[in-house]
Amino acid sequence: MLRYISIMKNILTHIAIGVLLFTTTLGTSTAQQAWKNARHSVVAGMGGNIFMGDLGGGNGEGGHIFSFKDINSDVLKFSMMLGYKYRLTDRIVGKCSFTYSMVGANDANAGREVRRERNLNFKSNLLEFGVGAEYYFLREKKVPIYSGENTFWKRWSGYISIEIAMLHFNPMGEYQGQWYELQPLCTEGQGTGVEYKVWTSSGTQVVTANEKYKLTALSIPVGLGFMYRASREVSVGFELLQHFTTTDYIDDCSSYYFDYDQQGITPPSEMTKIFADRRVNPTNKGTGVQRGSTAYNDTYFTMLFTVHYRFLK
Repeated sequence: MLRYISIMKNILTHIAIGVLLFTTTLGTSTAQQAWKNARHSVVAGMGGNIFMGDLGGGNGEGGHIFSFKDINSDVLKFSMMLGYKYRLTDRIVGKCSFTYSMVGANDANAGREVRRERNLNFKSNLLEFGVGAEYYFLREKKVPIYSGENTFWKRWSGYISIEIAMLHFNPMGEYQGQWYELQPLCTEGQGTGVEYKVWTSSGTQVVTANEKYKLTALSIPVGLGFMYRASREVSVGFELLQHFTTTDYIDDCSSYYFDYDQQGITPPSEMTKIFADRRVNPTNKGTGVQRGSTAYNDTYFTMLFTVHYRFLK
């Protein structure tokens, strides 16, 4: 009898261990696969942006990547974003988004005297449609929202975002209370094909006037975001992105002054002469004097508060 009891105890022990291992594996698998039940989500964001181009700026020379040394409060403008996300794995999410931004800058408010002397200004609406991906270095977790445990830090997730986008812009300049589209004015001699001398730190060289720039360019928004799980469906957070672009003309300023009269060329419009050179006290007029910088293309930085809604199965 004792032998049979011992055998039954061994059998029950093995059964209990087997059930425990099975339920543990199932629980782990369920936790790992929980993301499949919430693959689709939408996001909306609202906040501001900082334009980083040739116009405006602060007291110092700023860098090009996530640098705010050369900005002032005048360039802080409105941005909003709408997007759709599809979760590919528990850490990787595909996304598409539409971002609207109002950008602008005014040399009159710049921190540096040389820019205030230049006296240019602009504003533009930016329309950006992008597709890309997010990588969650802080993975979203399935947290019991109404449990008694302290789950505040467990509800946070964080991601790195990168997209490639089509960007549309249309710079406008203000003169005597009126706003004018700047691209048709060819303020830097665009489209004339004229060769002229320029003065640089390394001496003089000959350049050719650029072609008329297009109002559509590529943009690569790169940055990171954080989300806080407020409920099973809703998360709130914030997102910081720098939008690198393939154009230097969002502010209609890139290279050198172009004097149509000096070159004997009729400008596209009478307003061209006004917007081409608006310096307050020019000491060196004429074609070839530096107007902007071709070292970097224009970029802008968006800072958005976001709301995410997940569609659960």
